[in-house]
Amino acid sequence: IWPITGLLDPTLGASIRTGVSNTKAAIRAALATNSAPLSVVGTSQGAMVVQQVAADLNNDPSVPSTTTFVLIADPNFGALYTQTGTNVAILDYTPIRLPVTRFRQIEVVNQYDGFAIPIAQTDKRLTVLNALFGIATVHTVAQNTDLSTVPAQNITASANALGGVNIVYRVPTRNLPLTAPLGEL
Repeated sequence: IWPITGLLDPTLGASIRTGVSNTKAAIRAALATNSAPLSVVGTSQGAMVVQQVAADLNNDPSVPSTTTFVLIADPNFGALYTQTGTNVAILDYTPIRLPVTRFRQIEVVNQYDGFAIPIAQTDKRLTVLNALFGIATVHTVAQNTDLSTVPAQNITASANALGGVNIVYRVPTRNLPLTAPLGEL
């Protein structure tokens, strides 16, 4: 994510475009050698890749409707949500909303994840600080979530106009990220 990760690194947009190309190639290779239902999973920036792949492959009849796309801690739903449809020049990226597809799409969002959940009260310093601590303490472990432990009231499922199903897991976080440093004492 140039310039954040290094001056010689590709931009977020370039990384996502590379990821989309590579993921599509991997899906086609998997479909050529296997008839089992396919699941495509991405976390954080990888979820942004998977989200774009689902949108791109929706009209490709060679990709079965039984394919599942899992988006874990997707910044398109959080930190970049207000920029949806607008090119963020420094990132070389235009955030997108969850595409309406014929596929099963699973979204996993951990409570207090400052990248994957929009900050509701940006004028509240403690809320913003908690979200920033959430990036370090919640976002980085979102892929470790055991979905069988998510309370039923935190799971929503809905069918869309194309016959796809969108399932959202809102994973509760035991402690406020802002208090995490206290556990180190």
